Amino acid sequence: MSPNVTPPNNLDLVAVLSISRTLSFTHGWLKHIRTYRQLSRATVLISLFANLFGCTQTIGILLTEQIMRPPYEQHYSNQANQQLALAIEDTATVIAPLIP
Repeated sequence: MSPNVTPPNNLDLVAVLSISRTLSFTHGWLKHIRTYRQLSRATVLISLFANLFGCTQTIGILLTEQIMRPPYEQHYSNQANQQLALAIEDTATVIAPLIP
């Protein structure tokens, strides 16, 4: 690597995935969520796959937040940010150290 080139960081990868809509297929699946139990299960699955894909806790947390924000805004109109933060704390943050 030349001295003038900076290595990509985790936020660059999340931005590329977000802009390119690579993970947009998940939005169709998430639209079918009707109950809070389904929302919790979806958060666990998305955070598991995000951590497997990203191989770092940072990418797992950021991807989970990007993907799960619309369903949480739909189900928790006033407390979406707080509930999403709690869900990410309980899923992506805990799952990340379990993946080698």
